[in-house]
Amino acid sequence: MEEEFYCVIKLVSGEEIISLIYIDDNGLLALAQANSAATGRVAGMSLTGGNPGDTIQYTRNQAEPIQNLSDRVDGAPTELEVGRYYYLSAVNAGNLTRTPDTSTAGSVVVQVGLALSSTELTIEIQAPLLI
Repeated sequence: MEEEFYCVIKLVSGEEIISLIYIDDNGLLALAQANSAATGRVAGMSLTGGNPGDTIQYTRNQAEPIQNLSDRVDGAPTELEVGRYYYLSAVNAGNLTRTPDTSTAGSVVVQVGLALSSTELTIEIQAPLLI
């Protein structure tokens, strides 16, 4: 069963929201990042892009193709590593990474999915682990 949600984007200095997102204390979406517990609460992955004030669609707990893969995964790979887990990036907001930061105090490790193919990720967001 597909789960799709809608929410309004937070005003983030003109930056387009697309990729891994969290919902802030005011109920607005912003790019998730594993460099703090506050921004590491991943709500899902956006399915549509948008600008501040727009309402966008996001999802979790289902398989999704990753568009613009080299822009959305740290290290700019051309394909996902099949059968490998991906995590929320502490370096680039909204991005996936294969190498989570496990040593910086205050950061979080958040497993967000498993590569089913070279372009498709099953979104399986786990609870953040505070470092």
